[in-house]
Amino acid sequence: MTALRTLSAWAVLLIAVAACQPWGCQRAGTEIEGPAPVQLLPGMSAGLAASAETDRPILCFFTAEWCGWCDHMKQTALSDPKVARLAQRFVCVLVDTDQEAGVARRYSVQGLPTVVFTTTQGAELGRVVGAQSPENLAAAMRSALNRVAWVEKGSVVR
Repeated sequence: MTALRTLSAWAVLLIAVAACQPWGCQRAGTEIEGPAPVQLLPGMSAGLAASAETDRPILCFFTAEWCGWCDHMKQTALSDPKVARLAQRFVCVLVDTDQEAGVARRYSVQGLPTVVFTTTQGAELGRVVGAQSPENLAAAMRSALNRVAWVEKGSVVR
């Protein structure tokens, strides 16, 4: 009987600890504050048009429906508040490599996920290949913004 009580006590403790983890602390009906996840336009042609209209560089997220690491990156790096804030300085585009194979070839995409940063005309500024942490993606985004700023204005982004 004491073993059953001990086991029950541990089970209650485990449930209580799990409830206080970040994924369990949100109250029903409340939302997490901060920027929304990065909003991605579907397709490179839409991205190029929006980039020309807004004069912002492009963050092009190459993915495929079957890519598990791409989904992981959407849930982590592309949902991070710091990345979302930096993303406001880009036109962010989702390119499904199965639907836009020509675009993937144009940018020599050989692994997924790949993020390619381009100018408003589509010239490559840089890239990262593989699932990135929020910190690595944010650093790559700042680097791409610095390249644009350096070429166009001679300034540096912090």
